[in-house]
Amino acid sequence: MLPHPILDVGLRNLMRPDLRHHGDRHHLFCDAFAQFGVAFPGLAPLGIGPVCPRATVATYRVAHPALQLAFEEAGTVVPVQRQDLETYPWLVIERACVPAGGGWIEVEARHCFPDERALLSEFRFTNRSGDQFVFRPVWEGRIAGESPLYMVPYFHGTAAVPRVPFVEAVPGGVVGGLRVGAPGSDLPEVAVGLRACGDGMRVQSGSDLAYRFRPVSDVTLAAGESVAFQFRLEIAFAPVVRGGFPWTTDAAEVVDFDALAVGARERFARAIRIEDSPPVSSPALALRAWRARYALLRDGMRGLDGEFGGEIASLCTADDSDFSCVFFWDSLFSSVALGAFHAEAARGAIRTAFVRTDPRDGSTPERKFNYGPSGRMAQQSPQSPVASWAVRRYLERHDDPAFLTEMYPSLVANHRFWQDYSDTDRDGLAEYRWSGQVADNSPLWDPYAALDATSGCGWVPPVASVALNSFLFWDANHLAALAEWLGLGSEAEAHRARAAQLERDLFAVCYCP
Repeated sequence: MLPHPILDVGLRNLMRPDLRHHGDRHHLFCDAFAQFGVAFPGLAPLGIGPVCPRATVATYRVAHPALQLAFEEAGTVVPVQRQDLETYPWLVIERACVPAGGGWIEVEARHCFPDERALLSEFRFTNRSGDQFVFRPVWEGRIAGESPLYMVPYFHGTAAVPRVPFVEAVPGGVVGGLRVGAPGSDLPEVAVGLRACGDGMRVQSGSDLAYRFRPVSDVTLAAGESVAFQFRLEIAFAPVVRGGFPWTTDAAEVVDFDALAVGARERFARAIRIEDSPPVSSPALALRAWRARYALLRDGMRGLDGEFGGEIASLCTADDSDFSCVFFWDSLFSSVALGAFHAEAARGAIRTAFVRTDPRDGSTPERKFNYGPSGRMAQQSPQSPVASWAVRRYLERHDDPAFLTEMYPSLVANHRFWQDYSDTDRDGLAEYRWSGQVADNSPLWDPYAALDATSGCGWVPPVASVALNSFLFWDANHLAALAEWLGLGSEAEAHRARAAQLERDLFAVCYCP
């Protein structure tokens, strides 16, 4: 099969899970809208570094490292350092070599997501020397300790009580992660299950949270011969209601890894709509547009049994930080771009922006997590109202009246929050109250904000915002158009009257001739 100019060339090595950003944040390899990602830190042994749950409050790494290769030589474990890394959106390939006689042992590791909660890894050893080679491979890992809990105080009624890390042996592997450490705690529990595929592997685990896989006997390779070992890594969550972690499988069978990789490539090609090139004004922009689509898919995550449910959420980042969550207007902006090539993800980005909407006032948190405490979040003030615009842009591309009917009440409630509950001085103009709403801490508001050391953000006094009320003017006009599509003539007129009043109030209060 000839290389595809975009899939196999243009997107190759675009995302580097061996690099970090903003200090110690890892770029994650994640595909298939997975609920976790993994990194392969630079200069580290060959194999999986940290395993990082996504959109899970105060849970950034559950294993670190997860599965790294070494050779045991005369009782000493010597790591096999990675020498090359090749990445595709659906596949990571690592390579290394170990000198052997007059040649070397070629080591290649491949990693691929079969679904949202699992990662398959295959380590292949090939004897490139002229002699028989006998060796003892070892794979080591460790369950990580508790993550920083600085986000927890934002959830009312939740105590920042550290969870308890654990590791336990299971048939063919280990299970380990974080369990709640206090009665009544509703912090999310998370665990990874790591199993060798097939038979012939011995597993050890200890009180230090470390574990080790090794074959039951030494491996013997004749000249030119190769052998492969496979591992299945799964993640599971036990949110709020306890009762054990729900694993998708109890056994790990050897798979046809070549077929798995081909299927993952085809899945990604469908997701990015490889047959439908992005409309660009010049060929020089084409690859940038494809890369933008890839970035949007990489930020996607399916909620499954979490708060996002079966929807594909659009996370702010694909890394191991507290920005691995849904931000209200970031998600809505992303939905507009997603609508050009992935309708399901566009709908999911809009729907999940409204998770935890308070029916009393129409508010919704600035940020949302798939797994987190059940208490109301202190950041219950949404970012600027751009949802009606996002829904309208989606409908311009997709004939989906059912989706409009579903979303319209949420759009109206979101506008009502600003109109009825965010106009403290009742001058007809809404005010930002949470500095995170204000263009990511715009310096325009620095003289007003009482900063919170926890987040670097804070609360601001009721100062009328031209930007916010311009958004509301825009939103009211979009709501009028959506109401007309639904045949709600009187509501359309009410939205137009609201827009006209906002315009008058803006000139009366904020205009300085």
